[in-house]
Amino acid sequence: MFYESTGLPRRFAPRNDIWRLTTTLDFWKRQNAGDVMFDMLMKNTLRNSLILACSAFAVLVLAGCGIFSSDDFPGPPPGAGDIDLNGVPFEQADYDLFLAYLRGKLDTLPNANVSESIARTDVNGDGVTLSIADLVYFGSVRRGNAIPPEQLDNSSVLIPISRGLDTYSASVPLGGALFRMLGGRDFDRDTLINGLQYHITESSARRESIVIVLPLDGKPIPAKSSLYAIGHLVSMEAATSEGIVLHPLVSLIPPAVVLIGNAPNPFYPYTRISFAVTIRSKYTLAIHNSRGSLVRLISGEAGGEMVTIGWDARDFPTGTYFYRVRVGDESVSGKMILQR
Repeated sequence: MFYESTGLPRRFAPRNDIWRLTTTLDFWKRQNAGDVMFDMLMKNTLRNSLILACSAFAVLVLAGCGIFSSDDFPGPPPGAGDIDLNGVPFEQADYDLFLAYLRGKLDTLPNANVSESIARTDVNGDGVTLSIADLVYFGSVRRGNAIPPEQLDNSSVLIPISRGLDTYSASVPLGGALFRMLGGRDFDRDTLINGLQYHITESSARRESIVIVLPLDGKPIPAKSSLYAIGHLVSMEAATSEGIVLHPLVSLIPPAVVLIGNAPNPFYPYTRISFAVTIRSKYTLAIHNSRGSLVRLISGEAGGEMVTIGWDARDFPTGTYFYRVRVGDESVSGKMILQR
């Protein structure tokens, strides 16, 4: 069974096949980050999109029929909220550890039963661990305005997400959102944008960037607010301010080519340009100088994989160079600086 690969005790696993179908992609991304996520994105794009579409349709139909309801959810596990396993639930330390888990740092709690710790993150009792809905509900418990888990309406709600240039906006108010993007650098950043708190973590080892968006005061994020997540979307989670799961309807089909970037930059004399080709296609990499003259043209074929091409520029003058990768009708570009 699927839940046997999650590392969670059997009693915390989703109890019916319908719920497992709608959450399989989320569990894979949370429990097997890195290569599994990248392979799913690059090699199984069509299958993933089909699964997502079928899952959304199934949830919508079943919710309309009254089959998919709050009665299908098991309730919080024993010890819910005691994530650091010290016997005291819903402490600030528990919240900070939960946030670290969501940011992909599953080794934050040393010398402890991490599987049991993760199981206790299902504080809203919907049968799913490590979700943005659980984090939002955790915050409401700490603020003292949480609805008892048994009173939460966990019927599935599908919400359309409008997508702009590195922005996403929901048609309804949100209590929080989590974006998983394709990424490659290593950094952690906490910042405020338009009164919202952003927790950003990017890992080159997992090849992903995680962006968590939360309101500062626990009040709902107004509908149609612009949420910023730079890069190429892998998945999105959302929740109401009460901690109820929302199912965003955002296309997960990636473009034909995804630019990773070049490193080092600035460089001398050698740099590597990396990009991913999501479907079997021919590609071209063109490098131009600051005057627009073509200085290097490389072509090849790839599919469902990352491509890295080295450029030895020791015979070229210092300055700014531009590169463009083209796959079919799509192209991506970047800038690099040759500096002695």
